[in-house]
Amino acid sequence: MAPPAADPQAAQGLLALAQLAGSRGELAQALQLLQQARVLAPSNPEIVFRQGLAQRALGDEPAALASFDAALALAPGNPAVLNARGLALKAQGRNVEALAAYDQALERVPRFAEALNNRGVVLRLLDRLEEAAASFRAAAEAQPNAAEIHNNLGWTLHRLDRHDEALAAYAQALRLAPGNPDFAVNHGNALLEAGRAEDALAAFEIARAARPDDAMLEMNIANAWRELQQGAQALPHYERALALEPGNADVRFNQALALLAAGDFERGWVAHEARWQAPGLGIDERVYAAPKWLGEESIAGRTLLLHAEQGLGDTLWLCRYAPLAAAQGARVLLLVQKPLVALLREALAGVQVLGPDDALPPFDLHCPLMSLPLAFGTTLASVPASPRYLQPAPQRVARWRAVLAADRPNIGLAWSGNPANPADRSRSVRLAALLPALPRGPQYWCLQKDVPPADRDAFEADGRIALFEENGFADTAAQAVLMDRVIAVDTSIAHLCCAVGCATEILLAFSADLRWLTGRADSPWYPAARLWRQPRPGDWGIVLQRLGESL
Repeated sequence: MAPPAADPQAAQGLLALAQLAGSRGELAQALQLLQQARVLAPSNPEIVFRQGLAQRALGDEPAALASFDAALALAPGNPAVLNARGLALKAQGRNVEALAAYDQALERVPRFAEALNNRGVVLRLLDRLEEAAASFRAAAEAQPNAAEIHNNLGWTLHRLDRHDEALAAYAQALRLAPGNPDFAVNHGNALLEAGRAEDALAAFEIARAARPDDAMLEMNIANAWRELQQGAQALPHYERALALEPGNADVRFNQALALLAAGDFERGWVAHEARWQAPGLGIDERVYAAPKWLGEESIAGRTLLLHAEQGLGDTLWLCRYAPLAAAQGARVLLLVQKPLVALLREALAGVQVLGPDDALPPFDLHCPLMSLPLAFGTTLASVPASPRYLQPAPQRVARWRAVLAADRPNIGLAWSGNPANPADRSRSVRLAALLPALPRGPQYWCLQKDVPPADRDAFEADGRIALFEENGFADTAAQAVLMDRVIAVDTSIAHLCCAVGCATEILLAFSADLRWLTGRADSPWYPAARLWRQPRPGDWGIVLQRLGESL
């Protein structure tokens, strides 16, 4: 049978019918009409392009890509087809090729808002966030009333920790699309991270009006209450989230944080085991051939591997359990981060300390450090609160005693932490704010690793703070044990100073970590610590004023 003769006019009629079918959601019918039209007008690029769009809508990305390539062969450089081709490539995970397609479209039409937005999405997937933000911003300038573009810009700026700009972008998205639950959730999360938990609650309630049975939204609301140190308000929202999604590990983990901060260790440490399954946390559990030990069986006569899993401060906080395991008759191996190896080998008796580069001896059982409170059945009343569970090497102590001032008090300072830590923005204090609280007379010593660039001018101008020649953890422990007092924010240095028994004034952000509980000026974990809490998020002024008065 001879092929149908070309009939461009009939093909245009079929194209119109296909577009009508597509507008009614009859995608399979639309594709069939387009296929017929293409037979009648095989050189019509619009028909081929529309066929590709129908194939994409039906989820057949490879066929769609073939159609877009055919359309480009008929109409080279068409920006709309190049943009659609980029979407088809992205859907197949071919992001670098998709980026090239968007760039080709933008060479023809530089202010093509849709291509700029799609380009930003692909750059974000490639983790090229600065470029993505620039692309979204250009898209927003080209099409200022497109709410989705402003939302994408906000999300990217949030990831870049450019919080004020992110909040402005989200606010614009919501002005253009009031009540959009996705935009409201994103806005709320950014507000929460910026320390504006009350405003975050208002944003989440906007979203909740549209999504009343959303477990993750209930978790977000609970997290906002937790940031406000209102555990009693947070816990019912976690319970509702778990009722909606009983197996949600992210919810269970965040519930654990609220329970532990409230001192409910019996339930909190059990719930804390959900961290390994929580995708939002993104930590991988180490897998060993030996079984995990959570306290169910005797460890007497067995070799137990305890291993660090989170930050240096967490290791210093919970390594106190290693001697307790040894006291139960276990041979204890303690695997820790490299910076802590020398310290813990010297300061922790009865334990074999290993670093990440050391070969592991055979062992019978293992336990992550953050699971030890559960394994030992720790309650608020049974916290192992030894006033000095780390003993610095005597020769190091003698070395630094010879350096310290003998005629006046020596006070250690640690006012800032690792800037790469997401919590550092709220937990660290600017040195210029701390200095007025420090009375004249004592000799002050910098116990933290270095002086941040932003504090160097204040450090040099004040002249009262001395630097040690060595500041590895083993030496810092020996220095700390000789201090008459230490003033520290919530970093690993605070844990180190408390572990060696130094009287430590700990400055806490309003939303403090779970280990400091809620509303207390003392710590069941550290008898030598006194806690100074912000009365409001970001308000160090009253904290430093009261600290200065006490000193």
